[in-house]
Amino acid sequence: MLMSLMRKFFAFYLVLVLVPLAAVLLGRVPPAQAGFWWAVSMAAGFAGLSMMGAQAALTARFRSVATLCPTDRIYLLHKYAGIAAALIVLAHPVVLVVDEPERLIYLNPFEMPGYIVAGQVAVVAVLLLVATSLWRRWMHLSHEAWRAIHDVLAVLAVVLAVVHVDGVRYYLGSPAKRAVWLTAAVLWIGFVVFTRVIRPWLLSRHPYRVAGVRREHGDAWTVSVVPDGHAGLSFLPGQFAWLTIGGSPFGLSDHPFSFSSSPGQTDGRLEFTIKELGDFTRTIGAVQPGTRAFVDGPYGGFTIDRHDAPGYVFIAGGIGIAPMLSMLRALADRTDTRPHLLLHAGSRSDRLTGREAITAFAATLSLSIVPVLTEPEEGWIGERGYVTPELLARHLPGDRMARHYFVCGPPAMIRSVRQNLRSLGVPRSQIHSELFGMF
Repeated sequence: MLMSLMRKFFAFYLVLVLVPLAAVLLGRVPPAQAGFWWAVSMAAGFAGLSMMGAQAALTARFRSVATLCPTDRIYLLHKYAGIAAALIVLAHPVVLVVDEPERLIYLNPFEMPGYIVAGQVAVVAVLLLVATSLWRRWMHLSHEAWRAIHDVLAVLAVVLAVVHVDGVRYYLGSPAKRAVWLTAAVLWIGFVVFTRVIRPWLLSRHPYRVAGVRREHGDAWTVSVVPDGHAGLSFLPGQFAWLTIGGSPFGLSDHPFSFSSSPGQTDGRLEFTIKELGDFTRTIGAVQPGTRAFVDGPYGGFTIDRHDAPGYVFIAGGIGIAPMLSMLRALADRTDTRPHLLLHAGSRSDRLTGREAITAFAATLSLSIVPVLTEPEEGWIGERGYVTPELLARHLPGDRMARHYFVCGPPAMIRSVRQNLRSLGVPRSQIHSELFGMF
C-alpha cells in the first residue's frame, strides 16, 4: 500500500512537471533558430522552470499524502529534484554561450530587453536558493531566516522565469500554449499561497495554550499543550506535527516534533518531547504556561496503527524515543497483551530520555527493555556500544520475521539499523523509520 501511494504521489509530481513541457511540443513547433544546441538550451530552460514550479507541491504538506507517505522521502525528493532543476536551469544559458561565445552579449543586462533580464535574475535566484539551502549552517542562517529567504527566492525565480518565457514567445506563440503555461504558473504560486497564507489562517482559528513544561533526562523537555476553545485534533501514535510556540502561524517559526503522548487523552492534551539541539529547542525550558501555541498536524506514517503484527520491536536512539513513547502509551491505554521489545540506545543510563515512563510501561505491558549504552558507567553489565547485527541477533524474538520494526534516532543510526535488520533477513516492508533531519 505504501509503495502504491508513493508511486501515485510521484506520478502526480511528474504530471506537474510534464504537462507544461508537453504543451510546448503540441501543435506547430517552430524550427530551432540556431541548430541542435540552441534546441537543447531551450529544452533545458523549459524543463528547469517546470521542475522548479512543481517543487512547491512537494512541501505543501497535503495531509492526505503526508499522513500516509513517509514525509522524509517527500522532502528528500524535494531536495534532489531542486538540485537537478537548478543544474538544468543553469544549463540553459551555459549551453547557449558555449555553443556560440558571441552570445555572451545576452548576459549584459544593460543591453537586453526586460524579459531577458528577468531570465537572468531568475537563474541567479535559483542558484542562490540552492546555495543557501545546501550551505545554510556554514552561512550561519537561522532556521527562520533560511525559510524566509527560501520562499522569497523560490517565488521570485518562478515569476521572473515565467515573465522571461512569456516575453520570448518563441515556443509559446499560440494562445493555447500561453494559457497552459500561465495556468501552471498560477498553480505553482497557488501551492505557496496555500502553504504560507491559507493554512496559517486555518491554524489561527484553532489555537492551543501551553499547559506545562517538564524536564526530562538527556537535555530534553516535554511540552504539554491544550486546545483553546476547540476540541483539538486526532492523531495516530507515532505521528508528528509542526509546532509553533509563542509566535504566529503566519510566521516561519514552526518546527516538526513527534507526539509523545497517547491519542487517548480525553481533554485534547498533546505532548511533545523535545531535545535541546538548536536555537529554538534550547529555549523550550523557559516557555511559560499559558503561552499561545499552534499545532499543524498530524503528519507521517510512522505508526503502529497501520501495521498489524504479533508484536512490535522499537529501536530508539536519543530523542528518537519520542514517537516510541507515544506508541507505548497507546498500547498501555489499550491494555495490549502482545509481547514487545524496546532497544533504547544512548550514551549513559542517566541520559536516557523517558526512562521512568518506560520502566512504568514494563508493569502494564509485556515489554522487554534493553538499554544500549555507548558510555556506560562503571559496573554496567548490560549491552554497550551500538545496535549491531550481533546485538540484534541476541535479543530479537523467535518470531522476528513476523514482527514490525520501528526505528528512530540520528540519521546514521537509522541507516545502520535498517541495514543490520535487513542482513538478518527482516523484510524491508516491515522496517519503518522517519528521518526528521530532512526537515
